[in-house]
Amino acid sequence: MTDHRDLTNFKSELAALTTLREELKLKAHLARADLKTQYDDLERQWALANEQFQRTKGHLKQDGALVERKVMHLLSDLKTGYQNVKQAFEAH
Repeated sequence: MTDHRDLTNFKSELAALTTLREELKLKAHLARADLKTQYDDLERQWALANEQFQRTKGHLKQDGALVERKVMHLLSDLKTGYQNVKQAFEAH
């Protein structure tokens, strides 16, 4: 026969576990939303980088070194951003 205290303990543990599960579920959802926002921001930057590159291709002969530095800086920022999102996904 089950002791009344054991049943109460079980219900209490189950309630605590349910609360913890729901908290973690919410945090996971919010983390995914945050990562999606970061990724979407990177995608906008990617589109901007491509657009800038297309516009400045004609000017490469005039200011090639300056354009190259700007493009390399933008690519470096994008690479860092994508790596951060990838690491965050892998951590979850």
